[in-house]
Amino acid sequence: MTSDGPVRILLARHGQTEHNRLGIAQGQTDVPLEQQGLTQARALRNRLTDERIDAIYSSDLARAYRTATTVADGHELAVTPVSAFRERSFGAFEGEPKHALREAAVAAGERYSEWRPPEGETAADVAGRAFPALEAIVRDASGETILVVAHGGVNRALVCSILAGDCTNASVLSQENTCLNELRYDGGWSIRRLNDVAHLERIESLE
Repeated sequence: MTSDGPVRILLARHGQTEHNRLGIAQGQTDVPLEQQGLTQARALRNRLTDERIDAIYSSDLARAYRTATTVADGHELAVTPVSAFRERSFGAFEGEPKHALREAAVAAGERYSEWRPPEGETAADVAGRAFPALEAIVRDASGETILVVAHGGVNRALVCSILAGDCTNASVLSQENTCLNELRYDGGWSIRRLNDVAHLERIESLE
């Protein structure tokens, strides 16, 4: 049972994948967590053990969904997959080194966040699908605390939409693996926490 009050959104990024470690753009390619990512997910679960969490939503891509289900195990909750929370599509550039994407954006004379890879998306495109999904979650969630596990590009788009109303500077916001951001909604949005990875400082004890 929940009470009236602001909705807390704990917005997390998934754990590490091989592509993350190698600096490869994965986008919507369904890359699984590697062992380090699973360890990070367990650290996030332990961090949130004493948090009251009323519902958990996740991108339907494996790396985010596995992170979410790892946390859910500590709360006896099911995870609801939401395709709108998928990572930004990099289209023809998926599987390429990330520096190649940034070089292509520079060559096109565009900011990285505003550059559209062939067959891919801009950060604004991501916000255009992810933000309505987030608003739908909070619409009937008065007083609840909700975990959403998504991706770096999605989190940046959501946070920058709240901060600035657009995604022009989304690429400058750091989002480390399994970081926590805390958003609140009470008729309007506020941001209480960004890129919190304090739980990873104790990761050695989990290995």
